[in-house]
Amino acid sequence: MPRSAPSKADLELMATVRGAGVSVSAAQLERWRQWGLLPRATRAWRGRHGSVSALPEDSVEMAIALGRHARRRRTWVDLAVLAWLDGAPVRDAVLSRALRHGAQRMVETAQELIEKELQAHPVPAGMALDPAFEQAEALARITASGASRPERRLARQMRTRLQAANYEGSENPLRDMLTYAFATPVDAFEPEVAAQWWIALGALEEAPPDTALSACAGAVLMAGLQSLTGLRRDTLFAQDIGSILAGEAALGRQELSLARQDLSTALPLFGIRDEDRLNPTDSPLVAHHVAHFCAVWAMFLRRLPEGTRVREVMHAGLESLGAPVPGRVAMAA
Repeated sequence: MPRSAPSKADLELMATVRGAGVSVSAAQLERWRQWGLLPRATRAWRGRHGSVSALPEDSVEMAIALGRHARRRRTWVDLAVLAWLDGAPVRDAVLSRALRHGAQRMVETAQELIEKELQAHPVPAGMALDPAFEQAEALARITASGASRPERRLARQMRTRLQAANYEGSENPLRDMLTYAFATPVDAFEPEVAAQWWIALGALEEAPPDTALSACAGAVLMAGLQSLTGLRRDTLFAQDIGSILAGEAALGRQELSLARQDLSTALPLFGIRDEDRLNPTDSPLVAHHVAHFCAVWAMFLRRLPEGTRVREVMHAGLESLGAPVPGRVAMAA
């Protein structure tokens, strides 16, 4: 709660925000300032006439964005990310801290899910494998649980294609493919195995499905990153995500917005149409995922030659991959 009655500046701020169709209270303004989301009013002394408060620049825009997304149980981390995605001028230091906390929460949630999956499906005695592979297998089971209709349909289509190509059948080829992808760096993919998954996804058909386009575009993108940086996939992700989690990335609003804009131009390459896109500000969960992808891509852009963007990376991937990919992916890159 505010310590005293709202200042004249805050009353004017609330009125201006209300004029934009958003309602905020004095208590909210005080809370947002305590969290570092909203700049504090400046106070100038006028001698015998007391003092006068003035609002810093961007106060109105920030208050409107914060008020628009304020909900019960939403934390300062949620509000900072949502306000940035809404185009509000969130301070770089606050946004960087929010990205770190959001990434830490996502990693902790993923680790908890994997641990629960490993406990629910323990490896039989005497059959323990590499722990990293077991975690990849658990993550694949979570991702391709088969509970949804699209996943069941995709797995069925993959089985049909593999059988037509005289490959031995698999109970769940989607889960097997994801396990292999999660556990194996791109540059260590066995050509025969990669060719099998391209067939299973229908990547080389005359009109490949969106799922195949997404998988192929991802492989081309990773190949391009490895070609331009000389680093393995696991090294790239480990270093950059580690920097974000440790709060060492120091990513600002301008750098993140550039990465977001660059990624948005690549969505059609991954089979994501305009009508398929989610509004990231509709949900804190979606917002944090979008912000995390933007942060990781911003870190990648730091490593690449100046001016390099996602399409140049895709082009480099096509040159280095040396494998057939769908024509739509090749032409777009």
